[in-house]
Amino acid sequence: VDINARKDTFLAWSVSIPSTGKKIFEKPEELSKEEENIKTLQKKIRGNHETDNQLNSAQRKGLRKKWDKAHKRQEALIDKEVCRILNEYKDTYGEFNLGIDTVAAGASLGTFGQDKVIKSCIKWCKKNNMAHWLVPTPNTSRRCSECGNVSKTARKLNQYVCKCGHVQHADENAAENIKEFAEAMMNNGFRMIGTLNRQYKINSMVFLNKFFNLKGGQ
Repeated sequence: VDINARKDTFLAWSVSIPSTGKKIFEKPEELSKEEENIKTLQKKIRGNHETDNQLNSAQRKGLRKKWDKAHKRQEALIDKEVCRILNEYKDTYGEFNLGIDTVAAGASLGTFGQDKVIKSCIKWCKKNNMAHWLVPTPNTSRRCSECGNVSKTARKLNQYVCKCGHVQHADENAAENIKEFAEAMMNNGFRMIGTLNRQYKINSMVFLNKFFNLKGGQ
């Protein structure tokens, strides 16, 4: 699964979901509204506007409580969407392994919710006894899932256009690369872990760069 900040391509999967035939899923409207609420509360807590600087400590404490509750609602909405999709995959395909994107953009404010998507995927996999691997993000969007060429310029907005002639939605291409990277990690001794710590990330990136010859993209 490829995780994105954009509303129209929130989650991209390497296999289409049976009920719709789609691989790409938009962010639910309710989730988008909650994330906007989190952003607004964050700005007020930080005092980004002149009027907010006049808030006293009790008022800021109240805002932080609202912020915490908003994050919990966001987590519940993400968990609902992730479980809905994964449950349908399980009902249709049975057991499967899951490669999980580990994008970290926007993590400082927590409005993006990518950390919660990763957490929901891991939790679902553990509950359903499914194997899962956390895949480092570099080159998942630059590599052609058809020929393996790595390019910094092949992505054209939402399309990946490779010199080999392969054309695909950019996020579907990334999801297929995540699948391939996870399979390589699984078959070459990388154990499943709950978090992508720094050393594990370095080790897995070194391995993937060598295994797929990812260096030297144009």
